[in-house]
Amino acid sequence: MKAALTGLAGIYCVRNIHTGRIYIGSTSELWVRLSCHIRTCSNVHLQRDIIKYGLKNFEFIVVEFLPDITMLLDTEQKLLNWLFNLSRDFRYNFALLFSRYPYLSL
Repeated sequence: MKAALTGLAGIYCVRNIHTGRIYIGSTSELWVRLSCHIRTCSNVHLQRDIIKYGLKNFEFIVVEFLPDITMLLDTEQKLLNWLFNLSRDFRYNFALLFSRYPYLSL
């Protein structure tokens, strides 16, 4: 998977297969961000569930590859708008509005 995702930007989803709960994010480096989620430097609720259910109960889904990284945050926001129409029980994301973070270099 590392070779397939290295150097690629896009929108991704991390889904708990057991609960159906999802996290939506965007990044200019899909492999780096996936690795970060696995290593515990991400959303605290997601990390707790990875520990509780085990990594084997999670899917990392590339929702959309975006070669133009200037489109990442707008595209992520559209998905977050959809996600926040769901019950809190189905999402790991805390904030409706995207924020800039060190994984995105524009």
